Amino acid sequence: MSQLRQLLAGQGFYSQPLLDLVKTLHSILPSSLKHQYVINSGSEANDLALRLARNYTNGDDFIVFEGAYHGSLSNLLDLSTPALELLQLQKSPETHIVHPPDLYGGPFRDDDPDACNKYVAEVEAAITDIKERGGKLAAFICEPISVACGALVPPRLYFKKVFELVHQAGGVVIADETGCGMGRAGEHYWTFQHFDIVPDIVTVGKSIGNGFPLGIAITTKEVADSLGEHYSTFGGNPVASCIAKSVLEVIHGEMMLTSARSVGKFLVSELRSVQERVQSVGEVRGRGLCLGIVIVRDKETRQPHPQLARNIVARLERKGFLVSRGGLHKNVLLLTPPLCITQLDARQFTAAFEDALTEALSHPGVPGSSVSTSQGPDATPVPARTESHETEASSGNPLQMNKERKLIDEVITCPGNQVVLADDEELANKRRKTE
Repeated sequence: MSQLRQLLAGQGFYSQPLLDLVKTLHSILPSSLKHQYVINSGSEANDLALRLARNYTNGDDFIVFEGAYHGSLSNLLDLSTPALELLQLQKSPETHIVHPPDLYGGPFRDDDPDACNKYVAEVEAAITDIKERGGKLAAFICEPISVACGALVPPRLYFKKVFELVHQAGGVVIADETGCGMGRAGEHYWTFQHFDIVPDIVTVGKSIGNGFPLGIAITTKEVADSLGEHYSTFGGNPVASCIAKSVLEVIHGEMMLTSARSVGKFLVSELRSVQERVQSVGEVRGRGLCLGIVIVRDKETRQPHPQLARNIVARLERKGFLVSRGGLHKNVLLLTPPLCITQLDARQFTAAFEDALTEALSHPGVPGSSVSTSQGPDATPVPARTESHETEASSGNPLQMNKERKLIDEVITCPGNQVVLADDEELANKRRKTE
């Protein structure tokens, strides 16, 4: 609040809050990543990362995971295949898509000892294709632990081999830490550190501002020198800088990396106890509090079951828990809760998840929807429990929402950040449906 009373923005001037933020960030980054561009969102940070890569390499080609998401700006849609599909757009020839290294549900699985090398070979093939087309590789961009691809943790040696190929081809590596970084995976601040690698460019957004619009692109001196000057009207403003520094201080002071690791390990253990009893829960994966629950038709075929996943998500929302779906088939429940959750929160979520799964298997229809999500004859019910695990919303529980749901009559739909107001006839129809 004190900074709000002094100065909100000051384009072209350094401020003490900005310098303090830069110093704090520098202390938790590899020494080679010295140059920071403080801007306004993760999408803007990724957009700038592409510009840095192009300037430094003189290349225009990018390699990205199928199913990845790196932002909604026009420059980033090519690198976000779900957005391309949603908008029914064609990717540019400069974008090269490879399979994410999914050893559970991908084309090369954990029963193949050479699976990691086969995924690496896809990147090598993409680089060869770029050269044969007469192109030039600019960058390989990825989330080191891919939230969009279903909280996917690649084999340990995957990135080392890919980084070597990319650098040999004259490209750079961009690590998008927007959704997975800032201590979420526990133990380290950045997920690339789990694989003992150092990317050329790192981007971060979302959590660095704890809800305040803020993004940062971080790179080496060599890459930064290729860009020259960069301007942002509100980037690095004193208020944003104070907030980001405070977020880092809380993560450090409240030992949230240790908490994310220990609570995440407990949550995984609880969820795997459900997995052992249920055919529909194929895998529980991830690290720390960046987790995914893979929903399948059965464990033998590992066939994705997105309809059941959607049903579970809807029922969890009614119980006060917000989760989303990810993965190539939208059959992975993504768990990215606040880093301050406790083991009690984890236990309550597991109970709610098991209840939602039981209900979803027994009643295929998605609550509040006319869409059928029939499970088929292969659905396996969850074994009954003798104790009740009905969870109640409790004050101070960051995982749960207020269960008093209120209808905002004036709004008829909210696609993305768009808000559409209803006219009188639409309001009347909406009220009739809720009566």
